[in-house]
Amino acid sequence: MRLSYLIIEEVSRLGALVEESFKLGALANIGFVITLSFYAVIASEVKNIIPPSTSFAPSKYNLSKMDSSTAVNPSLK
Repeated sequence: MRLSYLIIEEVSRLGALVEESFKLGALANIGFVITLSFYAVIASEVKNIIPPSTSFAPSKYNLSKMDSSTAVNPSLK
């Protein structure tokens, strides 16, 4: 009888640990979603700060239009 009581007690303790791990997992998922949302807000704000016409590769440097007369290095002419 004592052994069955100990087994039931351990199983219920294990169940409580599983329940707590699910709660912690849910909190971790919520934190992950909040972090992604935070990054999305920052990205949208940065997108609003930088005008759409700004580009890291301006059209005047389009490689398909470059020839030896537009080369920076004189030895390439």
